Amino acid sequence: MNNLYAEEIEGHHSMRDHLLTVVSDEDLEYELPGDNPSLGEVLVELGIIQGVYTSSLVSSRWTGTIAKCRSPHG
Repeated sequence: MNNLYAEEIEGHHSMRDHLLTVVSDEDLEYELPGDNPSLGEVLVELGIIQGVYTSSLVSSRWTGTIAKCRSPHG
C-alpha cells in the first residue's frame, strides 16, 4: 500500500489541496448553461468515486455502487 500511496493517492491529495486554494466559493457554485451540475458538485462526485476506488483496493472488492451526489442547495 505504501507504493500505491506514493504513486497515486499523494498526487491526488496534492491536486485537491491546490485546487481548493485556487478556486473561490463563487467558482464552486458556477454552473454551465443547461442541465449541468456546479463545479462543486462535480468535485464532490469525483471525491466519492475516488473513495469507492480506494476502498476497493483495500478490500479487493469493487461493489460498483456510487451514490448520486445531491446538490447542497437542494
